[in-house]
Amino acid sequence: MSNIKNVAMITVCGRPNVGKSSLTNALVGEKVAIVSNKAQTTRNRIYGVVNREDTQYILLDTPGLHKPKSALGDYMVKVVTSSLSDVDCALLLVEPIPHVGGPEQALIDRIREEEIPCILCVNKIDTVEPAELLPVIAAYNQAWDGFDAIIPISAHTGSGLKDLMKELRMGFIVVTTLTTYFGARGMDAMTARMEQTVAAHKQDWEREERKAYKKRCKSRRKALMIAILLLNFGILAVLKYYNFFAESMETLFASVGLTVSLGHIGLLLPLGISFYTFQSMGYVLDVYREKVPAERNVGKLALFVSFFPQIIQGPIGVYDQLAHQLYDEHKYNFDNIRYGAELILWGFFKKLVIADRAVGMIHTVAGAYTDYAGTYVLLAAIVYALQLYADFSGGIDISRGVAQMFGITMGENFRRPYFSRTLTEYWHRWHISLGDWLRNYLFYPLSISKAFLNWGRHARQHLGNHIGKVLPTAVASLITFLIIGIWHGASWKYVAFGFWNGMVILMSTLLQPVSDKVVAALHIERKSAWYQVFSMLRTFVVVLIGYYFDIADGFRAAMGMMVKSVTDLHLWQLRPGAVLEALPLTRYDWAVLLFGTVVIFTASVIQERSQRTIREILDEKCLALRWAVLLAGIFAVVLMGVYGPGVQAAEFVYMQF
Repeated sequence: MSNIKNVAMITVCGRPNVGKSSLTNALVGEKVAIVSNKAQTTRNRIYGVVNREDTQYILLDTPGLHKPKSALGDYMVKVVTSSLSDVDCALLLVEPIPHVGGPEQALIDRIREEEIPCILCVNKIDTVEPAELLPVIAAYNQAWDGFDAIIPISAHTGSGLKDLMKELRMGFIVVTTLTTYFGARGMDAMTARMEQTVAAHKQDWEREERKAYKKRCKSRRKALMIAILLLNFGILAVLKYYNFFAESMETLFASVGLTVSLGHIGLLLPLGISFYTFQSMGYVLDVYREKVPAERNVGKLALFVSFFPQIIQGPIGVYDQLAHQLYDEHKYNFDNIRYGAELILWGFFKKLVIADRAVGMIHTVAGAYTDYAGTYVLLAAIVYALQLYADFSGGIDISRGVAQMFGITMGENFRRPYFSRTLTEYWHRWHISLGDWLRNYLFYPLSISKAFLNWGRHARQHLGNHIGKVLPTAVASLITFLIIGIWHGASWKYVAFGFWNGMVILMSTLLQPVSDKVVAALHIERKSAWYQVFSMLRTFVVVLIGYYFDIADGFRAAMGMMVKSVTDLHLWQLRPGAVLEALPLTRYDWAVLLFGTVVIFTASVIQERSQRTIREILDEKCLALRWAVLLAGIFAVVLMGVYGPGVQAAEFVYMQF
């Protein structure tokens, strides 16, 4: 399984024969660009793909920039300059000469104009003494002090290439940050100019003139907002969903006897792209709604977008709740250190003791479910519910704990979801920040839009008051859940996951009067303990059905696993000896999983009843008890955790988003 999560588009530029093709070949590891002593050999952009650790780089090797003396030369110069318009970063390759030549200065000017990150690479350092590099670096610093990094390299010997690759890792988040910053500032500036103009013409403009001018200004402001959203969500959509779209369309055409090739892109997702895209676009929408002012300091905005504890898997921060904490002064606070460390320990317990112990067994069964009895397929799905919760909530606990140690309080992302009585309640308790984002920026705007309101009035006339009233909201909810499903991954199984959850909520909303009549007829007390337990179990079953789409290799596999869990279910196969023989977990593993489940369940019950955190409850107890619990947690992680030599560390599930 590949561990590559980031992608960046890089252009390699410089004068002829400076070593651009050699550098591209050296980074790629094979000859993909033409290397020749004859100038102007490279006549077009040639892509090379470099995989380093968790990052994939798409290299554009361009012709050298020179003074054109022919139509061919003019074309080649245009290729170079155009290559700087659609990339995440530029590598300016120069020779170790203490002078900035005309071609280099022209490229620097172009890079400054495009406002893209740039790394200066001083190539051929194997041909000079180290001391001779200092005047070279000084000359280019004097020409422009905006280089993101200056790295001496040798494409021939490979010296300095590791340092170069490290500097290329932040391309996409830089693009998101800059477009968000300038877009938000632009919207604020439009509003300010509108207000100033209206005030200046207060006496000589008629009411209709002012109204028309405000409408034009708001339209332009809205257009800018939409452009920012389309750009950033477009990047996310292309990187995450283009191949899925292409494969689906090719399959569709093939079903009617047509052979169509749409091409595939070899790009893998940048780490945390969904999270920082949603967070930054939420900020853009808040600025557009004039809920918050645009941040004037680009560094502060970059901090908000890329705050390191939450960029990998959330929670998705809201600007007016998080930003001021990041910008305010923080002093040392022992309680923050202690509370944060306790939350981190709790997260490691969930991840290392429970999630990482169960993940191997789950993937084994899901990947070859036809080889297992339906009983064990069902058991694997139930264990997956535990593993997923422990993995995701454990990762969030670690993120929140690290943030708290710095004095930053991040929003709660899980609130004991398996205690939910309805599926709607479950989604209010699971991945809370994503749910809040979609409700605030998609569901509510959609459900109260003019089109949906008109549809509702029409539905009440023809379908009755109840259906007409709830149908537009239910459909908006279905659309939201389809987005949630697609957000989880580019596959039809995730579309089915979203559709299942959305349809359950839609039908439960529409059939609520029928449900109320049945409950009344059977004299069922909804507040009774047994009915509460029944509701929790019912909701868990509904959630578990959705998990089949998540755990399976594909849509057909998910359906096959569900069918087998029902048609091949034999409870006698759950005896300990049979389970140990059938599934790849030892008796010790099952004992630890049971222990971890009991611990999580007990803690959840205490928190559900008291509506307080375990940390708050322990804080009121005596010092000896607090230390006993803390040491017990440390020893549990150290002695029972899955880690160390010979163990393949399992990444957090939601790191892929």
